Amino acid sequence: MASISVPVAAVAAGADLSAVGGAAGLASTLAGSAFSFGTLATGASLLSGAVGAVEQHKAGVAQANDAQMRARQAGLEAGQKQIQIRQNMLKALASQNAAAGAGGIGTGGSFGANVNRQITQNQNDLLALSADTSAEQSQYGAQASNAITGGNIKAGVSLLDLVPKAANL
Repeated sequence: MASISVPVAAVAAGADLSAVGGAAGLASTLAGSAFSFGTLATGASLLSGAVGAVEQHKAGVAQANDAQMRARQAGLEAGQKQIQIRQNMLKALASQNAAAGAGGIGTGGSFGANVNRQITQNQNDLLALSADTSAEQSQYGAQASNAITGGNIKAGVSLLDLVPKAANL
């Protein structure tokens, strides 16, 4: 890319560039300038790349925060399901107990065995729900970690892409 230089001191002083002494003098003045549009463009490109790297890191952090929020939400939903399972079991047992009492049936024997079976089933349901929730939360945790790592890798690659451009300064 051709570099068009601007004689900064001459322009700042308000000099007329046509009076520099012909085309050779103008070319010499332009080539000797410390400020060039090529340098400016390269610097802008470097700045843009650095900002892009920061944004990629921020995107990874945002994805991680989202995954962590979903993990917390899964835990809250599991807690509500556990409460609902327990309430349903208590309602069923209370209803059965009331029906048995109204019918003059004692709570021992087969009725007691049925109650124990329902309690055991309820405990198994709660354990299965807990295991599913743990797995889901673990998955969201891994997604969070991977999102941050991915964002940082993208940011690093963006910064490495800037090295050749910086070398041209």
